[in-house]
Amino acid sequence: MNNISVNNSVVGTINTGSIGTVDQSISALIQLGEPESAEAFKSLTEAILQSCDLTRNQRNELIEILSVLSKEAATPPHTRENSVAHTLLDKAIKISSVANDITDICQKWWPALAAVFSYTIGG
Repeated sequence: MNNISVNNSVVGTINTGSIGTVDQSISALIQLGEPESAEAFKSLTEAILQSCDLTRNQRNELIEILSVLSKEAATPPHTRENSVAHTLLDKAIKISSVANDITDICQKWWPALAAVFSYTIGG
């Protein structure tokens, strides 16, 4: 991984393919001049992987959602599937809301990702 730090203790419990997709998308976003979006994906991914309040299934589901969202974010804005992204964002926010240990990161970065897809959380 070039962008995401993965603790060895979680490697066997996550979908590394999804992590790799997020990592590649972060690189693409940086090249496209979207450093805030790249940082949002990086910070959320690392927080989710380290969260003790999420189950393994919740972590995997969130990482899979971030994988899809990151691929969409790395495409030109006019080709993004925003309605799909809105549904996935709502689901991810709901799942991550049970993780008190990453609340601050989620409150900071979910809105940044929502903005990528012209979405207002709760709106």
